[in-house]
Amino acid sequence: MSSFAQNKLVRVTGHPDYPPIIWYSEKDDKLKGVAVELLEIIFKGSEYKISFEHVATWGRALEEVNQGRIDILLPPYLNEERKKIYHFSEKPFMEDRTVLFLKKGSKLSFKELKDLSSYQGTAIINDSFGDEFDKASKSILKIQRLAKTEQCFRFLLRSRADYLVAGYSAGLSVAKLMGIENQIAVYPVPIIKTGMFMALSKKSKIPSEPLMKLINEKILEIEKTGLIRELEIKYEEIYQNE
Repeated sequence: MSSFAQNKLVRVTGHPDYPPIIWYSEKDDKLKGVAVELLEIIFKGSEYKISFEHVATWGRALEEVNQGRIDILLPPYLNEERKKIYHFSEKPFMEDRTVLFLKKGSKLSFKELKDLSSYQGTAIINDSFGDEFDKASKSILKIQRLAKTEQCFRFLLRSRADYLVAGYSAGLSVAKLMGIENQIAVYPVPIIKTGMFMALSKKSKIPSEPLMKLINEKILEIEKTGLIRELEIKYEEIYQNE
């Protein structure tokens, strides 16, 4: 394959456990979700070809893109550390809120992050929840990191954790599929409200300027339509039926 052709092949990976935004479907052996179809729409009719590549865990996906072995990562939150590694889309393609999932009946209460230091938390390995929470999680919080959201919920329901920190939509989707939505509650105050982005590795061999220009222009076009919400509804139904 010529270097020109190689530079038009865009390798993409993402979070394997973040439905309905993106997840790995064991049934169909591929990545699915809002972000996957959205990127297909963005690149449709362009000079770029997409190859979606599933890797086993979110941590591995981050490493593959960090090293430039895969080009694009879906759908990372933006933080200061990641800005050193990726070219982020100028705008997020969706908004997200990170919340605490609790076992129903929990008396957990907090006003500041330091108030959570007396509780045991759980979360997915390598998930980021904004600079403030990430810093606290490394210093004052007790958080057991696990590979999958389902494992985290089982930890929570077995009282091995007091809270699960996760994206609201993704966490609720997994809880519904597990049939446990009536056994959990969501703390009313979110940890953070942030965006979900498309990010290109700074070690990618693909020239960043034209690729990110295309992504940025298409995101601006798409946000003026109702497409994102339509895709969210579509993939929530697909995920629940798998």
